[in-house]
Amino acid sequence: MTPTPTPRAFPSSPALVLFVCLFGGQAAQLVMSPVLPDVAGALGVSEGLAGQARSLSGGLAVLGALSLAAVSRRMSLRAIVMAGLALTALGTSLSAAAPTLAVLFLAQVPTGLGLALLLSGALAATSEWAPAGGRARLLSLALLGQPAAWVVGMPVVGLVADLDWRYALAAPLVPCLVALVAAGRRPADPRRPSVVGVHRILRSDGVARWAAAEVLTYTAWCGTLVYAGALLVGSYGCSRTVVGLTLAACGAAYIPGTLLARRVASGRPRRWVLALTLAAAPVLVLLGTVRPSLAVSGALLALLSFLIGARTMAASAMGLSVGRESPIMAMGLRTAAVQGGYLLGGALGGLAILAGGPASAAVILGGLLVGAAWVHARPAPSAARPPEPARTGAGPGRADAAPRGAAAC
Repeated sequence: MTPTPTPRAFPSSPALVLFVCLFGGQAAQLVMSPVLPDVAGALGVSEGLAGQARSLSGGLAVLGALSLAAVSRRMSLRAIVMAGLALTALGTSLSAAAPTLAVLFLAQVPTGLGLALLLSGALAATSEWAPAGGRARLLSLALLGQPAAWVVGMPVVGLVADLDWRYALAAPLVPCLVALVAAGRRPADPRRPSVVGVHRILRSDGVARWAAAEVLTYTAWCGTLVYAGALLVGSYGCSRTVVGLTLAACGAAYIPGTLLARRVASGRPRRWVLALTLAAAPVLVLLGTVRPSLAVSGALLALLSFLIGARTMAASAMGLSVGRESPIMAMGLRTAAVQGGYLLGGALGGLAILAGGPASAAVILGGLLVGAAWVHARPAPSAARPPEPARTGAGPGRADAAPRGAAAC
């Protein structure tokens, strides 16, 4: 009698585990924005001062992502992801229970460090946990967790915030704890990830250029996100509900862009990254300079989100390819670029708006996208150098597992 196969439990699927991981991480980053006035009022401080909590967690995430080498040499990828989830959950709990601004700031320490581990580890795991030939599919499914958190999280936070802002800040606990249990039920990784220091991986062919373009791109994109709501309110007098629904719709547009780019991620991602970055630049400029109606601005924002979603998929695949010597450090650079983008984009966009209004900010941020495309368009500096001799040791060997088209990156 043939034994009945035991159905595989949901948490064992790497796609679902990583989807929920990135959903939880993104939710923890987004949750402060909709309830910032409530938090500031309850703690008796200005919105600007309370908002520095997000800047603090972002800065710590940058430092943590750039310091991953020390942690990664002692931990498997699963352990890194689980540690990131646990720290993010701890920081979320402390934020929700914070009686004073000082405690709220203190809560950003585990939150920022947890995000660095979680986001870098989860994206690196798409390379290590994927079946043969399935890396692009796993990467695209995992990346969908971030826009899903945007689309689902914003309305949920709005509803919960009507009860109490502390419930809203605690909302990311649910996906983080689900992901923690799911990751814990995965089989242990057979070995630790290949790890090199930041300086060494930046000397790898193509990594420094890719990282520089990511910083420019995420500064432009995150700067747009920071002020998109204010742009809609200032231009059309929208209510908070209308702004939330518009931004949720834009998050939804991010999803088909990610799925569309899956097919190109394993081919020649650099060409697609270049094309998508160039396509996004004029859309961003139009968003800030042409505002005849809410429908037009919403459509431009959705189109920009679609293009950035496709670019994110292609650029992440490119980063895993050029940084294949150490995927965890390559994704650490990406995490640092995203978190740094929120800090730099917020500051640069704010200064540009003060100096010349939304149009000025759009032109400057759009120029950053053109700069990112220029970085990718430049001839590779290593093209004229003879190839380096093959290395031996733990790191190589991984090159054989690089996806088709890795050399083209």
